[in-house]
Amino acid sequence: AYPSAVTDGLVRRIAGESKIATYLDVPMQHIDSDVLKKMRRGYGEKRVRELVDDLRDPAKVGDAHVWLRTTMLVGHPGESDAAYQRLYDFVAEGQIDHLGVFPWSREEGTASALLPARVLNKKAEQRAAALMQLQEGIRARKHAALVGTEIAVMVDGASEDSELLLDGRHEGQAPGIDGKVILTDGTARPGDVVRAIVTQAGPHELVASM
Repeated sequence: AYPSAVTDGLVRRIAGESKIATYLDVPMQHIDSDVLKKMRRGYGEKRVRELVDDLRDPAKVGDAHVWLRTTMLVGHPGESDAAYQRLYDFVAEGQIDHLGVFPWSREEGTASALLPARVLNKKAEQRAAALMQLQEGIRARKHAALVGTEIAVMVDGASEDSELLLDGRHEGQAPGIDGKVILTDGTARPGDVVRAIVTQAGPHELVASM
C-alpha cells in the first residue's frame, strides 16, 4: 500500500474489522523530502509522518496495534549525510515494526541512473547495515514487551528445528520475512489458529506455549 493510498478509511477498517489482519506493508523508501523528490515518489516527509501518526493514533485505531512493515532505500544519488541522518533518526523513533533496507544500485534506463552526486557503494552499504542494526535492537525490545502476553497464532506446520515443535505466525508476521512464532507444546494442524502465551523473545522469533 503506497503512502498516498493509505487513507483514514483504510486505517480505521484495518483496525476495526476482525476479519482483516492488522498489518500494512508500505514502501516509504525514505523520509527526507529532497531525496523522495529525486526518487519521484510524489510525496514527502509530511505525508510519511502523517501516515505513521494515523497508524498510532488511538482515535483511529482504538486498542489495535497495526503492524507496519516498510522498505528504505539508502545511497540514492543526492542522499547527503544530513538526509541519511534524518532517515536514521526517523527509524530510531521506533514506530516501524518490520524494516527492509537496500543500498541503491544503478540500473540502466532509469531516471536515477543519470543523476549526479553519487554515493559510493561502500558508503551506501554501510548506511544500510547501520539502519538494520538499529532496527534489530528496536524489534528485540518490541518482542521482549510481548513476553507474558496472549496472542493468536496461525499454525504453519511442524517446525524446521524439531518435529516436536510447531511453527506459526501472529497476524503481524508476513510469511518468510517477518520471523515466526515457535510453539513448544500442544497439537494443531496447518491453518489452525490457536491461542498462546509468549514465553521467550528474540529479535526475529517468538517462543510461545498454547
